[in-house]
Amino acid sequence: MAPTSSVDPDLDPLLARCHPGELTDLSTLLRVAPAPGADWAAILAKTLRRSGGHLLANATFRSGDGPPWREAVAELLGRLGSTSSGDVEEDERSVAALAAEASGPDVALPAGWRFAPAVAAVLVTGPLLGPLWMALASYWLGRPDDGRFTAAVVAVAGLRASLRHRVTIGVMGPPSAGKDAALRALFGVDTGNVSPVAGSTRRAEVWRLPDTPATFVVNAPGLGDVDEGVTEEARRAIACIDVFLFVVSAQGGIQQRERDEFARIRALGRPTLVIVNKVDTLAPAHRMRFIAASATALDWSEQGIIAAAFDPLPALSPTPLGVSDVRTWIESALTSADKAIDGLPWRSP
Repeated sequence: MAPTSSVDPDLDPLLARCHPGELTDLSTLLRVAPAPGADWAAILAKTLRRSGGHLLANATFRSGDGPPWREAVAELLGRLGSTSSGDVEEDERSVAALAAEASGPDVALPAGWRFAPAVAAVLVTGPLLGPLWMALASYWLGRPDDGRFTAAVVAVAGLRASLRHRVTIGVMGPPSAGKDAALRALFGVDTGNVSPVAGSTRRAEVWRLPDTPATFVVNAPGLGDVDEGVTEEARRAIACIDVFLFVVSAQGGIQQRERDEFARIRALGRPTLVIVNKVDTLAPAHRMRFIAASATALDWSEQGIIAAAFDPLPALSPTPLGVSDVRTWIESALTSADKAIDGLPWRSP
């Protein structure tokens, strides 16, 4: 068995991108209750790996951690009488198929079932084979619970399939940049929170868009908010996001806090669009200069910036500006990321 690390590339990133509500069933199955402030996804990932490995081996060779996820799933397949394909996602689907054929994972055979006759034989041989009895008993007691682990693998396979079809769009940016107005103009989400007061969004909010199977929008609070608890909540929400809309205001320049937060988003390597909102407050001749200055400040291409006015001055326009351009970008970015776009509200019949 290969050594393990605290972060499993086949498991931790998957669970980190799940909304908390999507992890509830898995948490119940593993009997892991979330603790305030804890990294729930990381705790579940480690618990899953431990569940798939032998308890004694975990304690002796793995510093308490379980085997790598792909190895744990492959070994489960072997115990269920099948063969690993070498691809962890395909192996997860194979486990799910075997569980379905068996009418549910609860009928899966325990990991140590092949050793039951040997244990029984030792138990009736008397004290002369005491040490061997103890060794086999320890092995038996430390075996994985394959019924529970099979159910867990099926749950992980379901989460992986769900993530492939789920779309989560993050609306990020500093206080009073116009994130709530953007949500209303782009997605029809009325937060009732269009406010000029800095930091008016007090928590990270997640909406499932109406009449869509799995399209979510995350409204993160202003990351420059003085309330550090709000800031950390917003950063945790980032893990679930597929594409980012980073909204800045044309009423002020790019400050260091915007540069720092944008750098964090860029480091994730996900499609990102910068939106300069409130351009209706700038004279037409100044708009392109502001966009160019914003591109320089953020070290970003001007082609990745769109000007908008999501809540424009009534005298300038009765409807929001730039909405069509932003929606076109969202569709293109999601298509490139192999995500379905049919659930976007403006594409719904």
